[in-house]
Amino acid sequence: MDAQRAVGRGIPVSPMTHIVPGWFGPVLDGPTLTSNPFDPVATPMSTDIPLMIGNNKDESAFYLQRAPDAKQIFALEKVDLITKVRAFLGDNAFRALEVYRRSRPNASPTELVVAINTAEWIWANTVKLAERKAAQRAPVYSYVFAYESEVPAVDGLPYPIKAPHAGEIPFKFNHPENNAATGQRQERFEVARNMSRAWATFARTGNPSHDKIPQWLLYTTAERNTMFIDVQFKLVRDPYREERLYWAEGG
Repeated sequence: MDAQRAVGRGIPVSPMTHIVPGWFGPVLDGPTLTSNPFDPVATPMSTDIPLMIGNNKDESAFYLQRAPDAKQIFALEKVDLITKVRAFLGDNAFRALEVYRRSRPNASPTELVVAINTAEWIWANTVKLAERKAAQRAPVYSYVFAYESEVPAVDGLPYPIKAPHAGEIPFKFNHPENNAATGQRQERFEVARNMSRAWATFARTGNPSHDKIPQWLLYTTAERNTMFIDVQFKLVRDPYREERLYWAEGG
């Protein structure tokens, strides 16, 4: 822990959340780990092993609510939007907002910040990893956890936290009653049953499909099938296409 704190002191904090983005992880040492498992391509070591990969719809809301200026972020006015997005994208913020406003015309300024920050942090890399695994012709199953727990905003924030980072965990293990962050909607139990069964089915067979959800089609670069996990599971082909192309071009 002392070593981790020493390293962390040399890492700049996030301009959005003021949290140090540092942690321990695998290191390419040569003898044991000789290559990155996904960069520049997916490792041939697991060519035939299926992959299920995805993220939560509002990942970054988890950290943004902890930012020193959280109340401003979650009550964002249109005039302040570019300033917040420039905090983590620099001058690329102008192009990002152009794309996201067109892709999500009804989104509020706060929703746009959460969406862009989520993509920059997780979603764009999720797509990249799915593409590289699919290039091996291995089975890839993609998802977005989209169930909105409708938990009241915390600490006086005017924006409720919907589907944030780690919000899927109680559902994945079929215990939504053990976590207040899952909300009070009765539907949460159905979501949990269907999601946990999909994970167990995938672990057992390599395919997450079961009879309570639509057929979970493979993710390929031709179709990009992605399951949106909600009260009703919905398979979407190439979701957020314009946003995906923006990040593929370098953000």
